Formats: sequence, C-alpha cells, structure tokens
Amino acid sequence: VIDLNLITIGVEVKYNSGLSSDDEVLNEGEKIERSNNQLARESRIIKELANFKEKKPVLLFIARENKGNDIVKSILKRGILEKNVIFLGRIFV
Repeated sequence: VIDLNLITIGVEVKYNSGLSSDDEVLNEGEKIERSNNQLARESRIIKELANFKEKKPVLLFIARENKGNDIVKSILKRGILEKNVIFLGRIFV
C-alpha cells in the first residue's frame, strides 16, 4: 500500500502465477454479488483504507502479458471490483 496526498494505492504484482483465488461471479445491472476473486477482495480493502483516510482508492495490477491480459479483461467484464476504485492494469512482456 502506498499513501500519497490525495490517493491510496494498492499494488498487486503477478510475475509467473495467476490469481490466488477466483470464482464465477458476474455482476450485471442491479444484481451485485461479492466476489472471492483476489483483485475484487483487494479492491474492497483498498477502498476501505482510502475512505478511512479520505483519499481516492487506486488498485494497480502488474502482470506478465501471458496471464495479465486475460485477468484484466475478465475483471473488467465481470464488474466485480468495488465502485469508485480506480483500476489500473499494467501488462509487460
């Protein structure tokens, strides 16, 4: 966790592995279900920490291209991250 003046950043790095946990939760429309996905859980944690300090929450995900692209696409499509958490997915070779 990195605390700056206006934001709190949670950083998750995956070099050669996937997420530690995932599920099949898909949030569409009014239906909102809590996901056990590692990044969804981390988005809840960083939002709570940032709100406590009255800052904006940011979740930075860094991963290798071979696994990272699929993870980022899935996360965004499924709508499982906490609302108002800025999600930045950075993929490298």
